[in-house]
Amino acid sequence: MIDNGKVDNMPSDYSDSNEISTASSKTIATEIHAYYIHEIVVALGCLLRWSKPNKGLDEVVKWIASDKFALSKIKSIAASKKEEVSRLLTDSIRETQSRLDFTAIKASTRTLLHSSQSKRNDLMKFVEAILAGDPSQAGAVKTLRDDLMKKTIELGYPIPIIPQPTSAQVAEINKQQKNPVKLLSVTTTIRKLAIKLNQGEPVFDK
Repeated sequence: MIDNGKVDNMPSDYSDSNEISTASSKTIATEIHAYYIHEIVVALGCLLRWSKPNKGLDEVVKWIASDKFALSKIKSIAASKKEEVSRLLTDSIRETQSRLDFTAIKASTRTLLHSSQSKRNDLMKFVEAILAGDPSQAGAVKTLRDDLMKKTIELGYPIPIIPQPTSAQVAEINKQQKNPVKLLSVTTTIRKLAIKLNQGEPVFDK
């Protein structure tokens, strides 16, 4: 469960046969975030587009933390690490939310076309639930279903390419961001990935 951006009631019961991971809290949180990155991006993207920009963070964290892979990671660590993992996972998802853009959302949607039916169903059910009672719910769910339930593994239209930041934008990022190099690197990577995906080349050099 999540309360004020933290994952509560993380499993803490161990038997003598349980193997407790020695991985750092940061490693565990990073692994969970990376495993669910496309669901996170699309879910936050639906909120951004349809109803609640910059909202819904707690619900997304709660949903991710209660899924099978995340639970297996959470159960594998010592109880003393759970609160820190909660904080780091929430921070990672908040950072993803802060730099969300249309290119990343569509790139993740395209990637999810290659995932299992159950994985896509779970995402659609979550979006439907998080928008319950909102006038935008029907439109959001229909659009997401149309994208995720295509019989091909392509969206049917190019992924929009975000423009390269101008010199003025780079200067502003350097002034305001705590980690401008990371932000600019991520932006450049997303742009290059979208170009490659549109060209049918999902892999590019480091």
